[in-house]
Amino acid sequence: MQLDRRAFTLYLAAGVALGGGAYADPALPVVTLFGDSIAAGFGLPPEQGLAAALQAELARLGVAATVRNAGLPGDTSAGGQGRSKSAVKSDTAICIVEFGGNDRAHQLAPSITSYCLNAIVRDLKARGMTVVLLGMKVPDTANDAAAFNAVFAEVARKNSVILCEDYMAGVTREMRQPDGHPNAEGEKALAAKIAPFVMQALKARS
Repeated sequence: MQLDRRAFTLYLAAGVALGGGAYADPALPVVTLFGDSIAAGFGLPPEQGLAAALQAELARLGVAATVRNAGLPGDTSAGGQGRSKSAVKSDTAICIVEFGGNDRAHQLAPSITSYCLNAIVRDLKARGMTVVLLGMKVPDTANDAAAFNAVFAEVARKNSVILCEDYMAGVTREMRQPDGHPNAEGEKALAAKIAPFVMQALKARS
C-alpha cells in the first residue's frame, strides 16, 4: 500500500532518519550528516543515532526536513575529502560537516585538517549546498592544541559558513558509551545543540 505525501511527511517528521541511498521526499529539504563515527551514530541502532535524534529535534521545533546519515566510523578529514562527492548526494540542501576526532587520533598535523576541511567546504558550496561546520576543542595542554582548536573558526571564516563551536561540550560522561561515543541521551543532547544551526542554515536559503 502506498503512503500519500502528507502521511509520508509525517512519517519522516516522527524521527525516521534516512541512510545514504534512501529515498527523500522532494518536497522536504535534505540535511546530510557528513563525518565520522559521531555522525554515523556509532554503537547505537539507527533509531537512536544522531541522524534520528536530529530528525526528531527538528520535528519538535516545527521544521520539516529529511536528515540523512553519511557518517563513516574511523574517517578522517582527508578521507572525507576523498568521498565527499559520492557520500553527499546532490539533493542535499544543508550539509553538516563533522571531522577532526580521528585526525587527532592519528596525530595528523592541524595544517592537514585545515587543508582538507577547506577543500570539503569549498566543494560542497560549489555544489550549491549550505554548510554547517561542527567545531572541536581539545584541552589546552594537548599537543598542538591551540593550532588545532583554531582550525574550525578559521575554515568557517574563510568560507563564510555557519560554525557550531565545540559541539561535544555538554555531552557528559553519563551521556557517553564506555568508549566515549555518545549514548542515546548524548545524541539527543547533540541534536538539541546542532538543530538551531540547521534552522539558521535553512533560513539563509529561504
